[in-house]
Amino acid sequence: MPIKFFCVPATLPGEAEAELNRFLGGHQVVSIDRHLGSANGAPVWCFAIEYIVPAYGVRDTNAANPGMRKDRIDYKEVLPPDVFARFSKLRELRKQIAESGRVPIDAVFTTAVRRAHAA
Repeated sequence: MPIKFFCVPATLPGEAEAELNRFLGGHQVVSIDRHLGSANGAPVWCFAIEYIVPAYGVRDTNAANPGMRKDRIDYKEVLPPDVFARFSKLRELRKQIAESGRVPIDAVFTTAVRRAHAA
């Protein structure tokens, strides 16, 4: 998986922070590693973002919904009821963890992992 690096000034993040947020909003993030460092004596946050590159034609380029998949799966239809119940509980747990840690949902664990552990 590819990795993208960002350095964001800790005191005046400005455009660097906006660029990081645009990237995070438009990609399926697997992990984020962040450290406080310094550049020319000034504090900077350094981010290493590991993300998934979608297969050709899988992602919709609709500007209103960047990063949304065209081929969404309705797991309620494809999973047995007991497995779907566990799958849903894992979805709620993932959402709570992501919100409390202020990280993208897929940085907690991906849908594929959730599906595998619900079975």
